Amino acid sequence: MELELITKIMNSLYEGIDGYMISSSARKKLPFYDKAHTYGEVLPESFQKILAAVEPKKNEVFYDLGSGTGKAVFLSALLFPFSKVVGIEKLSELWQTSRLIQNKFDQEVRPGLPNEKKDLKINLVRGDFLEVDFFDADIIFAHSTCFHDEFMDHLQRRFLHLKKGARIITVTKNLTLPILDYIKTEVHRLSWGNSTIHYYQKAL
Repeated sequence: MELELITKIMNSLYEGIDGYMISSSARKKLPFYDKAHTYGEVLPESFQKILAAVEPKKNEVFYDLGSGTGKAVFLSALLFPFSKVVGIEKLSELWQTSRLIQNKFDQEVRPGLPNEKKDLKINLVRGDFLEVDFFDADIIFAHSTCFHDEFMDHLQRRFLHLKKGARIITVTKNLTLPILDYIKTEVHRLSWGNSTIHYYQKAL
């Protein structure tokens, strides 16, 4: 699918949806403050380039850790030939919004998709990705700019269980696991401005 068409689809799906406002409201209800819950969004053109850097293959599985309203999930579904795309989101209000978007996607977008995408699985999971199983992933995207050190350490330990060859994309934060091969670093524009994107692949 052409990026211009995908952008139009995304604009239609998210018409009237303000993820930043939803996130702000949800975080105010929490009994504690954790900067790891800070919200951000991807943009169609730059996210296409970000995912293309790890060369998604037909029938691979994509995960977004901290999927918010689901933008990266639906973009990955439209941009590349994944068999399954999964978003994991802890904040109920954001997850509920992503489920509403999924219903709209299934009603308005899925019927018009190419035949090879008709059976695409889209799973939106409400939960903590430090606890939810994501070990069937081929490609993981983690919008990790505001993840604190302890949080990153815990997340990296979970990456030990990924399959060989799985690729991991992080925003801002580096990974230090010896079993991860560093691929490269690029700068791409996300919703708040230019961001440093790091790419890794599990070697063992």
